[in-house]
Amino acid sequence: MASRRFNSDGSFGTRSSSSSSKKMKEKKLDGKCFCGRDVVLMESGTITNPNRWFIRCPLWATRDCRYFVWVDELEQGWEGVARCLAKRKFEHCYATPDDGLTLNSGGENLQASSVMAKKIDKFRAEIRGEIRGIRVMIMTVAVGVAFCLFCELYLVMKA
Repeated sequence: MASRRFNSDGSFGTRSSSSSSKKMKEKKLDGKCFCGRDVVLMESGTITNPNRWFIRCPLWATRDCRYFVWVDELEQGWEGVARCLAKRKFEHCYATPDDGLTLNSGGENLQASSVMAKKIDKFRAEIRGEIRGIRVMIMTVAVGVAFCLFCELYLVMKA
């Protein structure tokens, strides 16, 4: 998944559509999630939403924030995202490519960044171990099947 950070202006709001009785929710960028952290811009890699961009809380897995917005559902769309990125560059705020967390002059985001990087490294090592175990299991099953076929062929040829 690709990820980027940004700050932005705006807020959430609602309005009624005159052509419809349904209320349409206008989503505007705020730059902060519900827990007060800078939001993360990411690209979806799921089957149902391939290559669709969204904005979420950087600590969604460890916190109860659950801030999530699809970029194409934003009132300002990509123009608003571009403005936010320009503002971020102007404010000298930058992102780390490996974990997507913004580093500011304050130490809080830097600390969160290092914690997330450690967790990611731990999960990568865990996944590599699982993959190695699966490979060994597949090879064991393949050798067992080959042995059984060889024995069956031997018995058929002998008879």
